[in-house]
Amino acid sequence: MTHSVPLRELAGRRLDLGQAGTWPEDLAWIPVSATELHLAARSFPLAVRESDDGPRLGLLVGSAYLAQPLRSASGAWRGGYQPIGLRCFPLSASGATGDPLAGLTIDADAPCLSETDGLPIVDEAGRPTRPIVELHRLATLLAGSVDVFAPVLDHLMIAGLLAPLPATEPPDQNRFLVADARAFDRLDGPALGAMARVSYLSVDVAMAGLFSLQALRPDRRPQAARADGAEAPAQTARAFDVPFDDLALALDDGELVPFG
Repeated sequence: MTHSVPLRELAGRRLDLGQAGTWPEDLAWIPVSATELHLAARSFPLAVRESDDGPRLGLLVGSAYLAQPLRSASGAWRGGYQPIGLRCFPLSASGATGDPLAGLTIDADAPCLSETDGLPIVDEAGRPTRPIVELHRLATLLAGSVDVFAPVLDHLMIAGLLAPLPATEPPDQNRFLVADARAFDRLDGPALGAMARVSYLSVDVAMAGLFSLQALRPDRRPQAARADGAEAPAQTARAFDVPFDDLALALDDGELVPFG
């Protein structure tokens, strides 16, 4: 059982978040920010997690879901863009506050906390260090995106554009929904126009979800039922069936992707 406390209570400790990809093996899903939606969908499947708190939009990051491993055989990171949810893990925003030491919470027993290793949480004057301030900014983006995506998920569910992942043995602890390419193909013009008229973000998220299916393992994609009751091959996002890994792509070293 976790015991989350404000970071201020651990000001004398150090925080060692390690290198990209050092999150627990059983971490399956992380929340996504509206600011990173398209970039994150390039490498990770967008998925809605159903929980007691309501549906949440995020990314599948567990190896059981990904079409390509995030690390090479030598252990080098090969996952491309690292989502905000992984950069902040296991920190989370506690609510609307401008103080990073009060606005960030963490499990008091988290293994990334150390007496000697990692970055200091506060400086000599007791103020949050610059990395802590940045982590608080990123975690706040994630928290704020919950409200941004809430009406969008309502639209996608009403339109029937989401489908559950196939059942597994043993069954997943969480229930995840992903974009349904077949349902999107059946969506007529007036329905699509109505979605865009209320909020184009609904269409934007749906298209990003379809695009992100290329990052989902084929055997984890929603199955289509055949007339004889058997399962048809897993659906694919035909509109985005492009070998992107074979293209020569470059990213602008701007504020969106700070390589430093």
